[in-house]
Parts: sequence; C-alpha cells; structure tokens
Amino acid sequence: MSSEEERKELARRLLEQSPENWPAELQGLRGAARKMPPELRDRLIAMHRVPAVARGTASDFWRKRLLSAAAALLLAAGVGFGTYRYLQQDESYQAELVALSGAMKSAGNEARTGLLVAESDRLQASQEARAALALSLPAARIEWRIFGAAELQLARLRGDQAVVALSSGRLYSRMDRTGIEERPVALVIHMAHSAAEVRGTRFISEASQQQESLTGLEGEVRFRRRWDALEELPPSVLALSPLLERALEILQQANSVVGPATASTVPVADFDRRLNAVARLRSLLEAPAFSTLRQHSEASDSELQRCRQEIASRFPSAADLQAELTAFRLAFGDPPQVQSIGEERSDFLQQEAESMSEAERDARYASLRADLAGKGEVEFRAAAVERLGRAPQRIRLKSGKVIFGVIFGVEGRYRVYTADDTLLIAPEDIEEISFE
Repeated sequence: MSSEEERKELARRLLEQSPENWPAELQGLRGAARKMPPELRDRLIAMHRVPAVARGTASDFWRKRLLSAAAALLLAAGVGFGTYRYLQQDESYQAELVALSGAMKSAGNEARTGLLVAESDRLQASQEARAALALSLPAARIEWRIFGAAELQLARLRGDQAVVALSSGRLYSRMDRTGIEERPVALVIHMAHSAAEVRGTRFISEASQQQESLTGLEGEVRFRRRWDALEELPPSVLALSPLLERALEILQQANSVVGPATASTVPVADFDRRLNAVARLRSLLEAPAFSTLRQHSEASDSELQRCRQEIASRFPSAADLQAELTAFRLAFGDPPQVQSIGEERSDFLQQEAESMSEAERDARYASLRADLAGKGEVEFRAAAVERLGRAPQRIRLKSGKVIFGVIFGVEGRYRVYTADDTLLIAPEDIEEISFE
C-alpha cells in the first residue's frame, strides 16, 4: 500500500472511531488546517495496528473537527451532512442527461439528450420540461427525474457521495446499490432551508418560495433544517466560538426520519420565525466578515481576526453566548414533523415520477440493446429493471410461441421489449402471462 493510500485508509478508520477513542491531541487540534505533528501521526498509525481498538461511529460534529484538524491525513477540509466542503479523495464523475422533453439549459446553453453534466454544473428547466439524469458510481447507480421549472446544481459527484442543490421545482431521486463495491454511497439533497441524506431509496424533493418538502416512497430518508449562512463557513471560522460549533451540532442532530408513504415540510415562514428568535446570531452571520467566507474551505489569519472582533462586539460575555445558544436550541432543536400521506397517494406519486414517454422508453431500450448484444436472460432482466423500470415477463401466445420481454400498454395493445426486438401484440393473441 502506498503512503497516500495508507493515509486515506487511516483517515477512513479514524472517522469510524467514536471520539472517546481518539488521542487527546487530535481533539485539541482546531482552527486552520495545519500539518499533523509526526509524533501524533506515528501514534495514530500504531494505535490502528492494534486489533483490540474499539470501533464506533463519529458524529457529524466530531467528524468536522477531525477533518479540519488532520490535514496531513485528509486532503483539504471535509464535512458531514449538509455543507459544501468535502473530503477530496475521489475523482469526480459525470451524470448523463438520458431523456429530455421541453426546454432545459445547462450553463446558459440549450441542453440536449446525451449531454454529460459535470460537478458544479447548473441545470434550469422550463415549466413544461421533464428530464432524466443518470449517474453511475462504482458502488451505486443514481437516477434523478426533473420536473417543470426546476433549477438545480450538481454540487458534488464523487464515488462516496453525490450532492444536489435544488433551488426550485420538483426532483425525484432513486439510488440503487450495484453490488460492485462495498463502500457506502451517500446521496444528499440541499435546499435553501433543509437537507436530506439517504443511502439507497426513492423520494421526491420539492422547493418553492413558500416551503420545502420531502416525500418518502421507499426506504428511509434523514431530513432536517439547514442554515447555509452557518453551514457553509470554513471549519476554522466555526472553531472560533462554541456558539457556532454547538449551533451547527444542534442543526445536524435534529433529524426526522421520513419513511415510505410519509412526508415532511419546512415552511419558509416558519424557518424565518425561528431565525428571528436568534436575531443576534443571525446578524453576526450576515456581517461581511462572515458572509464573504461562505463556501470557502479556509480563512486567512486576518479574516479570522475580523470574525473574532465581530463575535466579541455582539457577544461580550460568556453569559451572552450561553443565552443565544439556549435560544438556538429552543428554536432549532426539534426536527421537522413527519405526516402520513397514505399508500395510495405514495403509489400515485411514484408512478407519476417514474413514468416515461414512449420516446424516452425507446431511447433507453436502444441503449440497452446495444449494451446487451450476446448476453442472456439474467443480464437482460437486470438491465430492463434498471433502464425501463420493469422486470421482463414470460408471455405464451395462443400460437404456442413464448416471448420473454418487458410489457407496456399502448392504445389497447401490448408493446413488448425483448432482448432483440420490440413487438406489438393484441390481448386476444395471448394465452398466458407468467409474472415472475
């Protein structure tokens, strides 16, 4: 194993440790990124060569401290659920625009089917548009379906995490593990006042000027409020005050779990009301000393000093800090409420989200056939479920012929997509369909 690979492996194992198992020196390294002292690095390596080390799961709060401190182990600054700074350990991937009806722009240019969308690219869909994006990662396949007047940015497309920032409109997300690798993959959806994270499920996110919502269709989704003015600050700035660190911890821990046939909503007016309860903290983060550092991975010494001065002027005593932290906990310590929407409504939303036009279906089938030349039924079944959304069935005709294909109803007849061709079959010609 190369030294670079060893550092990455050590970083991964550290992130799996609960904080009480880390050396005290590691917990004390805070502020701007710096090189880890050689003696600490040697101690950590030695510690992880002992098989009896207890293992656990680090919280996002402690994860942030580790990533901001151990720059020799972790490349750049890392972060947990709900921010824009990431552990830069993987190559970036590209998503493909596999289907599009209506008008859509990418980086100001008209988008076309087959377009490759890279990390940081922004998409804007017209009111009548429907589109499908596909992202293949080593350990998962993710599909997004975009509905009218949606605006989104693919903020991160890496092997371990895909992050989408949804500004407006509706976005259906589906993530399936491919089984190629065991490494977990996280899918994160950011909206202006909320965030969701999953590791394999189907759900719908929707953002408007009035509210942001998440509807679970399959599996479970973590959903919480998100305050970008706080969460997009560099770790070194957050470390300047326990008020900032603990406020972030409160936000990240107040998660709802949205399961199948349930939904959760973050009304914009309610979010603003909560911010008004911490007016001094809000004013602090809106000050230029802080607002100009959003989405930065680090801050200079002079920038940190300006932030210190702003904190001291607004919170001159420890009692002031504690009072604002208490107010923040009361305002943001409860997770968003979850309501049942019923299975019938959930099924309808999923069918609506996954429905394809005949043109999209034919385009996906053409791609499937090209990739499956010479392959058997097992490969066809897996590809059909992935690209056409249905498993193939065995159809016995009255003539005795048996067909193995994916069935769609078209104007009173059945269009059947087989591994080799498409067939149009009248219902009266069918003897039996075996649903496997």
